[in-house]
Amino acid sequence: PKTAASLDLPASAVEPAALLQRLDWDRGPKTPYEVESIRAACLKAALGHDAVREGVTRGQSEHLLHLAYLEASGQLGRECPYETIIAWDRHAATLHYPHKQRQEPSPGRTLLIDAGATCHGYASDITRTYLRPGSHPVFHEALLGMVQLQNTLVDTVQPGLPYLVLHEAAFRGVTELLCVLGILKVGAEEAFERRLAFPFFPHGLGHHLGLQVHDVGGKLSGPTGPPTPPPAEFPWLRTTRTLEAGHVVTIEPGLYFIPLLLNGYREGKDSKAFNWDLVDALIPSGGIRIEDDVLVTPSGVENLSRAFLDT
Repeated sequence: PKTAASLDLPASAVEPAALLQRLDWDRGPKTPYEVESIRAACLKAALGHDAVREGVTRGQSEHLLHLAYLEASGQLGRECPYETIIAWDRHAATLHYPHKQRQEPSPGRTLLIDAGATCHGYASDITRTYLRPGSHPVFHEALLGMVQLQNTLVDTVQPGLPYLVLHEAAFRGVTELLCVLGILKVGAEEAFERRLAFPFFPHGLGHHLGLQVHDVGGKLSGPTGPPTPPPAEFPWLRTTRTLEAGHVVTIEPGLYFIPLLLNGYREGKDSKAFNWDLVDALIPSGGIRIEDDVLVTPSGVENLSRAFLDT
């Protein structure tokens, strides 16, 4: 409004909604230049991730791991597309954990890193979870299961697939894993219908990626017309769009042990469905997320970030 007033124009003439919607829609499919920029950003981030993985074996502090990431990826902190998330143990259960503790971790069993890079203004967004010796054996199995689930979800990506279908598959996959591990004590189908995985997977599967980390247009149904909001059972979903060739999206299922969310299930009708002794034993491990940046191709999918990472 201030800009419009300074130009003696009506507010509707500055960033008109109809024009912005068409631009946001058209920013979905990426040009070859944009794809190569994101690919280069993935390579920069991968160099940082490799440095952090090396530091994890030595049990370095979050602060030192953060500095190692910046050095290896060739970035200043302000040049990263978002603040790096480097979280040991219980800290890994905090979504978007902002701190960088300077003391060495104790016990230092789980490290979650969510960190990206930029190239020509385009972002990468990559997450990995690493375990050190002494990790809870069920948490170790959970990590293996999440890696397998994320790989399956990536392989499922193709043009014409609604992103909501992918998210539902992720939610079902996390639910089944929780049942297999004995964290939930009911059958997988019942657990899915009751949405019992919600406190463990309280976020969307991913988002569009481009000039913005959470790129625009994810909830548009077309260049004109009303948006498509996420369904009530998955209100946090950042994209409801049907995938097209040229889209770049993240695939990032998570499995977290967040006391604040879990405590809401300790009483009431769902309480008996949880193995609380096992849940409490796993809370110190924090959480798991695996995230890659993928390009939807005419014939399927290309994993842009995994190409530069061993795991």
